[in-house]
Amino acid sequence: MLLAACGLVDVRVEETLTPVPQPTATPFRQASASGGALSYGAEDDDSMVVRTVAYPHIVLGRNGAEIEPFEQTLLPQEYISANSGYGFRLRVDWRMLWLQDVHGTGRVTMETFVQPPWSSDYESWDWVSTEDREAWGPDFQNELLDSTLWLDTPGLYRVRAMVEVHTWIENVGERGSQAIFETQLLVLSVPPEGIPSSNEYFVPTFGDLESQGLFPDWRGWAFGPCAVTTDNETVTRLLDAACLSVEAGDLNAAAVNLQQTLDAEQNPRILATVRGQLGMLAAVNSQWNIAARNFREALNLWQAEDDAVGVAHSLHNLGTVLIWAGRSEEGDYWLNQANQLQNQIGDWIGGLFTAAQFSVYWNATDYAEYVVGEFNNRGLPQAEPLQAWLDAVKVDATATAAAERGDE
Repeated sequence: MLLAACGLVDVRVEETLTPVPQPTATPFRQASASGGALSYGAEDDDSMVVRTVAYPHIVLGRNGAEIEPFEQTLLPQEYISANSGYGFRLRVDWRMLWLQDVHGTGRVTMETFVQPPWSSDYESWDWVSTEDREAWGPDFQNELLDSTLWLDTPGLYRVRAMVEVHTWIENVGERGSQAIFETQLLVLSVPPEGIPSSNEYFVPTFGDLESQGLFPDWRGWAFGPCAVTTDNETVTRLLDAACLSVEAGDLNAAAVNLQQTLDAEQNPRILATVRGQLGMLAAVNSQWNIAARNFREALNLWQAEDDAVGVAHSLHNLGTVLIWAGRSEEGDYWLNQANQLQNQIGDWIGGLFTAAQFSVYWNATDYAEYVVGEFNNRGLPQAEPLQAWLDAVKVDATATAAAERGDE
């Protein structure tokens, strides 16, 4: 399930209850609690990244309470855009059952600790609670408990959520459980020059990756070494040689010269650009692991430069080549992070390429038809190879269906 150039998360919204007291906001942080009644079939605000940390099931019986937290694994790191209006929401989706003739209470709490980039310690940023829920059985309650972080200062935030369940049953006593969940959020800014979106940034320059089902973001090529400038005379000569090699069609020689610039250049933005170009050259030669190595280094450099656009196309290209390297789980993770960041910063054209790659990866023909239409509307040449892939998949599907029916 994908929206146009946007990631889709399986989420729900809740009716607002009386707000729980929040930490005092500072210019550097905001946190808000939003507990509420569960509303199935509805969606969260589109400006939320929602991650459910646990689905606690709590049964209060005559002989005591049974608590199963059904803990979920958070992603190790996620990418969030600064000052884009997007929040990061941690969620507990809890269910509490009182059996026949049982009197007791149950309570679920979540405290969110954050180590922001300006601190060496974790700070308590938010605390939310169901308060004590009391009932005589039989009874059942099912609600959400949410804690939302709004992060507007770029940098790395370490996040830790502590979820506690506490029960009390008449004539039996108390019981509780605790679980801790951790992740990291890398908050990034869109550079002052904005997001490149004209077709010239996305037109394939060489090779036939698209005909193989790969749809890289050609902003990683950045018009090649001919477009890179530096004050370093040694690097300038190497770039000159790489430029001549590209123009002559000798991509291997271009890669050799670009590789040599890595030892002589100090500017991290130039290094990030060169890494992206080396990744594209390796991908065209089907050197998937080499391509992944360079795209990952480009990603690290763009992260350090707080450049959300460079990060977005590096995430996309890294995910794409990892899938072709046979490392699908990693590739899927990076593509999803690219999709999430593209959606937040408004990188709609870059998102189309991630959508195209997902269409091929998931064999999603209906979605591919939509992307083909969008490519055609923008006059992007990637429409043709994606349509060819789509036609081939439909022919194969028709032949398979006929074989299953026993048609001649």
